[in-house]
Amino acid sequence: MNKQNYHDVVKKMVQGIDATLDKSVVGDYNYRLALECKANIQRFLPGTDIDHEAFFRDALINRDWAVTDEDHDYILEDTEIRGDETFLQPGAGPVIFCTFHLGSYRLLNFLLARRGVDFSLVIDDTAVTLQAGKFKNMFEKIERSSEFPGKFSILNAEKQNIGINMIRTLRSNGSLVLYLDGNSGVGGMERRDEKLLSVKFLGGRILARKGISYISYRTKIPIVPVYSFREGTHNVMEVLPAIYPDAAQASDDYCQATTQVLYDHLAQHLRSRPTQWEGWLYMQKFADFDQAPEVKDLPTTDELSFNQQRFDIYQSSDEKGVLFDRHNYSYFPISKGLYKVLDHTIKEGRLHYQIKTNLLNDLYRRSVLIAA
Repeated sequence: MNKQNYHDVVKKMVQGIDATLDKSVVGDYNYRLALECKANIQRFLPGTDIDHEAFFRDALINRDWAVTDEDHDYILEDTEIRGDETFLQPGAGPVIFCTFHLGSYRLLNFLLARRGVDFSLVIDDTAVTLQAGKFKNMFEKIERSSEFPGKFSILNAEKQNIGINMIRTLRSNGSLVLYLDGNSGVGGMERRDEKLLSVKFLGGRILARKGISYISYRTKIPIVPVYSFREGTHNVMEVLPAIYPDAAQASDDYCQATTQVLYDHLAQHLRSRPTQWEGWLYMQKFADFDQAPEVKDLPTTDELSFNQQRFDIYQSSDEKGVLFDRHNYSYFPISKGLYKVLDHTIKEGRLHYQIKTNLLNDLYRRSVLIAA
């Protein structure tokens, strides 16, 4: 493959995204995904003036661009590496490479394979099922030196023995590659319990797994943060200084501080190139949010308006109404009659319909209707 052929592939991919969006209808998968993306932007980038439709399109393009790059190790030829490359060489490990779904995020895998570094890629159960064969074939096709052929394996992040397997890999002088923002592990992405860490991220908080930092602490092996991003069509891989466990620091403190630092660096990248992160399309699954306090009593004034800062409504293809709450990413079916009332309230700016008292109280208690 040459540069022109690669650009043609990318151009065709973008055309495919645009064609898919053109075919999207109210209530379908992409319509709902756009609503959730908008909710994530509102939560984590509050107060920013963003064209949500354009942002969503760019996020989809960058997501599919990264997937397209999985089939083209050619991109390594046009990649600039910034930072200390010590641990990107065979025999320099083991280390724990921590990266994110930013830019062309498989670049790190290509580079380690080509240079003959022994490593294991840690991915979730779905990725193992759908892509394990592809990743192994990719590794075999990459040109490597006979002196440092490297070893590659895949570890399932959702297996009960994943922690033991990661430690065994490290103790066998193999490195690990993990994507922290995938939040995958035993129990899946939507697991929520006391074993998760709440960390600050942009304008909100997220729940992050502490497995990466815990394994680092237990094995005394450093974490090497790697961030891939694009500057135009030019790929950059930024390698930050290794984070070494401090024996004098408590395990919980190290895990909290390290995870926070890793997400702080991601946040810095997103302030200048936000749409290069595919997390906008699913981060609601690990957002740390509290339920809004419920208001029980209807205000004395009867001037109520629809809360457009928090909710969206739409009609699905079967003409049923749907209410989407951007605060907790929930969808609620509503009757055709209520959809008509809320749609009219949005257009007029005020509630003009007489509706049942119990329904009116419920809509106000849930903040669907608010004092104008």
